[in-house]
Amino acid sequence: MAAGAYPHHPIHPDLERFMASRMGTHTIEIPASHVSLISHPQEVANLILQAAGQETH
Repeated sequence: MAAGAYPHHPIHPDLERFMASRMGTHTIEIPASHVSLISHPQEVANLILQAAGQETH
């Protein structure tokens, strides 16, 4: 599982998507800066819960 924050681009988004697809992981894209944990806590928490096999809220 991975979360990409956009439009913040420390790594080019296409490269991030390519690497995630090679790993076969589920990804989400969050319209946020590099502090998506603060600006979008529910989306990030749901991703973590999903990765842990829990139900999301």
